[in-house]
Amino acid sequence: MRMDKGLYFSGLAVALIAFLVFMQGYALGVVSFVIYVENRNGGEVKLLEAGEWIRCGSVVAPAVEFNKSPFTASQWGRVNEVVASAVNAIHILKEEGLLSILPKGVVSSGASPGSSILTDIRTQESIFGGGYSPFVGSEVSCEPSKGIPRELKIKVLKDRCDVEELIFENKVGGKIIAVHLSGVERVVGKVIKPVEGVGRFLGSEYTGVGRVRANHPGVICVSTSPLGEMGGFQIIPYRHSLSPEMIKLAWGLTQWMIVDAEPGSYPLFYETILPNWNPVAIRAKEWQKLLLRRSLVMVKFDGDSEWRFLPAFSGRDDHALKGLRYIKIILPLVI
Repeated sequence: MRMDKGLYFSGLAVALIAFLVFMQGYALGVVSFVIYVENRNGGEVKLLEAGEWIRCGSVVAPAVEFNKSPFTASQWGRVNEVVASAVNAIHILKEEGLLSILPKGVVSSGASPGSSILTDIRTQESIFGGGYSPFVGSEVSCEPSKGIPRELKIKVLKDRCDVEELIFENKVGGKIIAVHLSGVERVVGKVIKPVEGVGRFLGSEYTGVGRVRANHPGVICVSTSPLGEMGGFQIIPYRHSLSPEMIKLAWGLTQWMIVDAEPGSYPLFYETILPNWNPVAIRAKEWQKLLLRRSLVMVKFDGDSEWRFLPAFSGRDDHALKGLRYIKIILPLVI
């Protein structure tokens, strides 16, 4: 039976429109959850996920000004987006400057007192590593849009990339490989200077061994220390290694890996890594979802044929990672 040409082209048009709508939705992203923060004393911090409100905590002290001298790597961030996501801070870039959201009782080197929204949420809980951290690059809208906001809204999109692992070959000229869910491996950069030691990085005491402490346009910070102790290493882009405060440290000490990726570039420094580690997630109602959202760092040393967990190292040890051949970051899945 022959199909009528009019019906054929009509069906083709419908299919084309449906495809374009699908692609538009893919390009724009589908929201997984939204973080709301009321910038006032006693204001609520809450989430909206799948039509359900989840209360996270309260604001202890609001932000009253913008940080006009933010951390150096924020210059490679994007306005009205999350510019840093960590277990001890979330930093948001506005045209007027930086705003920070902080958990209870912590210090963040990227925050200033007047520009910080202090909450009663503990580290490793909800938006600070408890399964609801935002990605670097998550869209932020404020009410009002200019001046100190009364409310912030952070949209966290469902996982759109199919990269499940990032592998760093820890040697000069070593490959940085993105491993896709399909099994395809793609080289996304190279190592300029390998890492050989660990140091006292602020915030690592809140994270746990082999977990990502922070991600921003100029860093992946990995904790090597048990909870309550300080120790870790950092992966930074070449251009940031030349920043005035970094050049002597990054090139003179062993605690930094330097890579040739651009600051703020995908997938190392934008949209893929979450600082999530919540040891009590297994007891939560949504435990399966929260476990999927955790980043994990595994390694191979000389002589290793299989991946293994990162050993625990605290304090400063310039040779703790001597013989480290590969670093693998298993990326979170946000659904």
